[in-house]
Amino acid sequence: MQSNLEALWQPLQSVIFQKAAQHKDILFPVFTNGAYLQSKYLDLFDKNRNLIPIISIEGDEKTTDERRGSGVYSQVTKAMQGVKSRGMIFGTSVTVTTENINEVFSDDFLNGLYDLGCKAVIYVEYVPVTDESIHLVPSEEQEAFIKNPLSGAIQAPHLPDKLRFPIY
Repeated sequence: MQSNLEALWQPLQSVIFQKAAQHKDILFPVFTNGAYLQSKYLDLFDKNRNLIPIISIEGDEKTTDERRGSGVYSQVTKAMQGVKSRGMIFGTSVTVTTENINEVFSDDFLNGLYDLGCKAVIYVEYVPVTDESIHLVPSEEQEAFIKNPLSGAIQAPHLPDKLRFPIY
């Protein structure tokens, strides 16, 4: 798993990607903000289907742009459409905060990701880097929900039928 900074622009990454691509029977999630997920990298992921882009998103357009900058949501969804158009699988990474927890677990959000072609969602709890952002850390009640969304600690959304998978 590659997740430090932006994986697609670091020079060392080409060596790592080349090595990972040689191991076709192992999936390698590559976390990206989607900014560089254009033809060069779409070609790389298309050729090496064991490299799976995991694209960061914070919620809907308003929420994502507020956290990551104006226009980021549009850029991210365009990257997702580019991956989907090639028939490749991808996932998303969602940082859960006090401000987006209800949104990112909602049917509308998950259905939207599904419609964009998303096949995996990874939820990550927010960890503050400054005292000014401590208010974004999920409360104990919200953490309980994150750890067990079916517990009822917070009103859990109904998982849409098209997102249900059989449990074996």
